[in-house]
Amino acid sequence: MVGFAHPILLYDGQCPLCLTAVRFVLRHDRHTIFRFCALQSELGRRLSHAGACDGESGQSVLLYHKGLCYGFSEAALRTLGLLPAPWSWLAVLRMVPPCLRDVVYRVIARRRGAWFGRNEACLLALPGQEDRFLTSTTPET
Repeated sequence: MVGFAHPILLYDGQCPLCLTAVRFVLRHDRHTIFRFCALQSELGRRLSHAGACDGESGQSVLLYHKGLCYGFSEAALRTLGLLPAPWSWLAVLRMVPPCLRDVVYRVIARRRGAWFGRNEACLLALPGQEDRFLTSTTPET
């Protein structure tokens, strides 16, 4: 698979918590470096498999960056690390061992449907942000 110039946040398009995370990144990504792709889309499945992440294993958000796919707390903390300060400062939490961080992540991911429900449809791009949401027809650059 050809690489992408931007980090791509892969998200569960039917999870309200995941969509809140996408909106958070959209709001704080002042340099518009992130692109977004629903895990349920063809491109989302291809990217998660190409980066050796399994998007079907209960992960709510994955980060595809420089040909690698990060899951669980690593995806969240690397995403925060790419945002401007003060959000990037939270990446220091990567010093906590992943086995400890991922316990919290897995509990939330496992219960997110019960706590936040499910949407019937994926998030659509807001006006002016259409180019940040990737589809199967989006050119790979």
